[in-house]
Amino acid sequence: MHTDDDEHNPDRTVPRLMELTRHLWQGDRQKGGHHYYDGRIPIIATGLNQLRREFGPPWDS
Repeated sequence: MHTDDDEHNPDRTVPRLMELTRHLWQGDRQKGGHHYYDGRIPIIATGLNQLRREFGPPWDS
């Protein structure tokens, strides 16, 4: 359910953007499990701070 508070909640920004644009980027699943994108280019964007928070610095092994 969408509320006015969701518009200002940074934790809801990406999920909401995904909901609103899914028809533009989601490919069609084909037999064998691959996806057909019909001229669309799937792009995943994130920030370094989010990557570090999730996975740590790349030099830590």
